[in-house]
Amino acid sequence: MSRALDELYPGKQCWVLYGDDYDRMKWTDESIDKPTKEIIDTKIEELKITCAYEMLRTERNKKLSVCDYLFTNDFPHKNEETKQEWLNYRQSLRDITDIETPIYNFTEESRRVYITGVKWPTEPTSS
Repeated sequence: MSRALDELYPGKQCWVLYGDDYDRMKWTDESIDKPTKEIIDTKIEELKITCAYEMLRTERNKKLSVCDYLFTNDFPHKNEETKQEWLNYRQSLRDITDIETPIYNFTEESRRVYITGVKWPTEPTSS
């Protein structure tokens, strides 16, 4: 909830939080209206979507960097078909943020954030 409030009121610190319980939040600035729980919940959901896409891009970029070496001018591909398979794979990776919708997940026990709902393109088997 803290990050959502920071986004809603940048540069302000007009609240005191006791956990993530809206009802226990103390609003300290009477010149600014306290946001409704719905406004905060909406901002939290927006932040989850933003985070999911950031995680998707990070993983995509890792996958792209792993095969960067295949696209130096002098890399000896087995044949043009293999080279094209890698080109198609890399294009699929670049397009993934337009095609897939990652789902934000959080596990309390491990305090881990991860995404699901993404079908990654299959890496070609040979170079």
